[in-house]
Amino acid sequence: MWGFAAQQVIADRVEENLAAQNISNDQVLITPSPFNTLLWRVVVVEGDQYFEGLASLLDSDSQIDFIQRSRGEWPLESKPQTLIGLEAFSHGFLGYRQDGEKLIVSDLRLGMADSLAFEFVFAKATADSKWQLLEAPTRYPSERSLDQISVLWERMLGDQGIDANLQRVAYNTAREHQE
Repeated sequence: MWGFAAQQVIADRVEENLAAQNISNDQVLITPSPFNTLLWRVVVVEGDQYFEGLASLLDSDSQIDFIQRSRGEWPLESKPQTLIGLEAFSHGFLGYRQDGEKLIVSDLRLGMADSLAFEFVFAKATADSKWQLLEAPTRYPSERSLDQISVLWERMLGDQGIDANLQRVAYNTAREHQE
């Protein structure tokens, strides 16, 4: 019950922020950050981009600063059945990027701060720079560590000077001078 109520409080803030920042609210995902239900990760897909933000129930300011990121695009004419299934399963919360000679498809729903939990290699570049689909996608290794737990903790406690990349920004200083 607590988690649902907390999510609804954040959802109201998200709606207000999306409207104020002219960001579409058609495809929004609000999930708790790791290990708590005070800090929530917000992902909004809008066309070929997505926005990522953090909102804590302990924030003193209702503004959510979203980081805009490219979703990339699938570069081939046709999509393998596995990708079609992943698109349906993820409700379209996917990103596409190239890492060297690998074509990576990322599930934007899980993970945070450029450390997404489920990323897959769908194709590799050939010698003539064309994509060759893999027979089956392989898991792309992602780095996970507990190094950012202290930053996550600070953000959870309402430090809005920490952005969705879990990096310190000049958020609080700028706000204090405006007041």
